[in-house]
Amino acid sequence: RLLLIYKYFGLQQYSQDLINDRRWYFKSLGIFHYKVLDYKIKKGTIKPFLKSSNKYLRSNALIAYISLSDEKFGILDNYSEKLSRVDEMKILDIIYQKQSEVPPNIAIWLKSQNESIVLLAIKLMIRYKTKLTFPKITYLLRHDDSLVRKETLLAVRELHIEEANDALKKYYLKETNKRNKISCLKTMQVIGDESLETFATQLLEKESDFDIKFETVKLLYKIAPNTLENTTDNEIVQKILLHIKSPYLS
Repeated sequence: RLLLIYKYFGLQQYSQDLINDRRWYFKSLGIFHYKVLDYKIKKGTIKPFLKSSNKYLRSNALIAYISLSDEKFGILDNYSEKLSRVDEMKILDIIYQKQSEVPPNIAIWLKSQNESIVLLAIKLMIRYKTKLTFPKITYLLRHDDSLVRKETLLAVRELHIEEANDALKKYYLKETNKRNKISCLKTMQVIGDESLETFATQLLEKESDFDIKFETVKLLYKIAPNTLENTTDNEIVQKILLHIKSPYLS
C-alpha cells in the first residue's frame, strides 16, 4: 500500500532523480528511499554502486542491497571491499532482524580472501550459536590475520567448544601475538580440562611475561589447583592467587 502511494504521487521519479544526481550524498538519499520502502525490484539499480570509488556511497549501497536481498545474501560471497566496523554491525543487524536461519553460504564466507567477511561470518556463528567444526577451527587459527584468529578464539569460548582443547595447545605454541596468546589462555579457562595440566605447568615454568603468567595461573587454578602448590616460582604464584581469589585487592 505504501509503495502504491509512493508511485501514485510520482515520488518514484523523485528517488530516481536523486540517484541520477552526480553528488554522492543525493545518490545515497535515493538509495535510502528504496531501502526503507523495501522496494526489492530496485536492487538492480543499486548494484552498480557496490563498486563505487566513494566509500560512503559504496557502504550505503551495500547496506541497502543486503536489506533488499533474500536470506542467502549471496552478494557477500565474493565481496572484495573491506567492511567498516559500522557496516559490519549494520549487516549483522539486518541478517538477524530478518529472523532467518544462519545463512547457508556462511561456509564460503569463512574461506573468503576478504578478512572482514571472515570476521562477519564468525560473529554470525556466535550470534546464532552455531558451533564451528574442528576442521574450521584449525583452519581459522592458522589464518594470516591476527583479528581473525582472535575472533575464532572468542567463538570457541562463547560457544563452549570443548573439543578444541588440543587445537588450542598447538595454536598457542605457534602464535606470536601476545594479545592472542592471552585470549587463548582465557578461552582455555572456559573450556579447559585436566588434559591441559601438563601444558599449563610447563608454560608457567618457562614463561617470563607477567600477563601471560597471570592467565596461566588462572588456568591451572581452574583445572588443577593442587599443581600450584608444587610450583618452583611459588612466591609470585601465591601473589597472583591472592588477586584471583580477591579481584578487588590492590
